Amino acid sequence: MSYPDASLIKVNTGIERVGKQIAITNKLLQTIDPILIPYRKKDKWGFCTPDKKIVIDCVYEDAERFSEGLAKVRLNGKYGFINKDGKVIIPIEYESSCNNGFRSGLVHLKKDNKEGFLDTCGNTVIPFIFDGCRCFYEVKEYKLKLARIINNNKVGLVDSNGQIRVQCIYDDIGQFSNGLACVKLNGKFGYIDIDGFQIIQNIYDDSYGFRNELARVKMGDKYGFIDTKGNEIIPLIYDFIGDFKEGLATVEIAEKYGFIDKNENIIIPCIYDFAMDFSDGYAIVGLNTKIGYINKYDLIFNKNSCDDIYEDIGVFLNGLARFKLDGKYGFLDNKLNIVVPNIYLWADEFKFGLSKAYLPNGQYGYINKSSIQFWEDDRKGTAEEVKRFEDEFSNYWLFKYYNLNKLKYSEETRMKIIEKFLIESKFLK
Repeated sequence: MSYPDASLIKVNTGIERVGKQIAITNKLLQTIDPILIPYRKKDKWGFCTPDKKIVIDCVYEDAERFSEGLAKVRLNGKYGFINKDGKVIIPIEYESSCNNGFRSGLVHLKKDNKEGFLDTCGNTVIPFIFDGCRCFYEVKEYKLKLARIINNNKVGLVDSNGQIRVQCIYDDIGQFSNGLACVKLNGKFGYIDIDGFQIIQNIYDDSYGFRNELARVKMGDKYGFIDTKGNEIIPLIYDFIGDFKEGLATVEIAEKYGFIDKNENIIIPCIYDFAMDFSDGYAIVGLNTKIGYINKYDLIFNKNSCDDIYEDIGVFLNGLARFKLDGKYGFLDNKLNIVVPNIYLWADEFKFGLSKAYLPNGQYGYINKSSIQFWEDDRKGTAEEVKRFEDEFSNYWLFKYYNLNKLKYSEETRMKIIEKFLIESKFLK
């Protein structure tokens, strides 16, 4: 794929410099400006201060958190962005927008069924000529910002200046790290450099991005690690292996999980039926249909954490983890103290100090870490609405755990895992 008559979009350097300065200014302003929180009043959204003072009227159909000084809003089924004064900066005329808002001063939107990128001033930086786009990310070693682009079901890369870095010829492309990006072509995986040259041939059945000069790969039905030259560092002998997180990687041997270090020493024995990567010092494990946390010394937090207390638990992010108890969700701190009570049918992970949460009666909106609810109405969800919420979030978790294991096992084994961990341990109770 190339642009009409050129592979480089001409971007006015003056606009680009101004956009960068505005992005920097917005970040500085966020540190001194009052925090604005999306606030729902019946079926309309606006923004309030932490003490619930409305500063932007509730006139929108939906509203998201502020990101780089702007917040996404929806009106008449279209999307745009406003600033903290309530002024529309990006017209509310787009069909869809990246859920994460602005990244590195850019956001991708969709208009007339094509996608492109705007800066925080509303200037078109990447024209709307692609079938699909993903958010920009920073490649620090090259001082570049890259985003995936999609045309005719093929994937390429564009930089923030509009230059096509990799043509749309691949089935998929991962993010660059340690100078290489994973690419998929004709069902096989390999790695390319920043100029698009093939460095490691597409010989693997699955592969992942490099972390600290190592990447996990799959050949046949076995996993291991290679270095940036394609040398096998940890042999492909494991039924599954996760990335090294906090010095340890999950491994599966004979359908049991444990953890190894980079020297292949087994640090935590393969005794668990299920395990996830370490995060904030802790990993989720399953044992005999129970679920709980372990630390790097293979110690359960307390004698009850793998008993029938929790119906579901999540990884720790910024010191908090989502949990499910008595059919409802809340949040724990890393001492297993409940900091947000389990009263919600569902709650998103916290981002910028806020989580979007749903009550069983159909009320929903944003909460902070003190569980203050930023909405007001007297609506009580109908039985049909509550059932829809329950089905929606139950299906989310079903697919999450299905996808977690989809690359590791045969269909028959995957279904056994789902049955074991979603039914017997009552994740979806």
